[in-house]
Amino acid sequence: MKIKALLAIIFIVTSALDAKSLSFKPSSTTYQPFGTSEIHGHVEYFTPSGYKLKVHTDKIYLIPSSKEVAQWYKHSYIKNKQSSKVFTYINSTRLDLDNNFSFYGLPKGIYYIIVQSNHPNAHSHTQYVYSAKRIVVKPYQNILALFTKKL
Repeated sequence: MKIKALLAIIFIVTSALDAKSLSFKPSSTTYQPFGTSEIHGHVEYFTPSGYKLKVHTDKIYLIPSSKEVAQWYKHSYIKNKQSSKVFTYINSTRLDLDNNFSFYGLPKGIYYIIVQSNHPNAHSHTQYVYSAKRIVVKPYQNILALFTKKL
């Protein structure tokens, strides 16, 4: 039986969300990949004039969908409003040297990916910048998620 992989490309262009109050904690259950899908991603940051920036990315979090996360995404992130939230993630990773990341063995479902990066602001303080995306995963799917942001 031949398995075909579907490649879905998701482009994300957002304004910077300075949400210093977000925090993340690991799930109380051990994450064990048991699905057939993968998410591969690439993260790029740009100046307002379009030049690439090198920004230190702390972590990329994979968060299963829940009512609370969906509400935050719709009412705070999309509208670029700050909010205090603690998210429970099932897996996390870091970018490689080419700004790529991957999550393997995902079962079907709805996930949110949140990229947390450090960015120095005009006052020489480091602030966190977040990029987020809701992703629907189906069986035997390879998803490419491209995160681009002007800072």
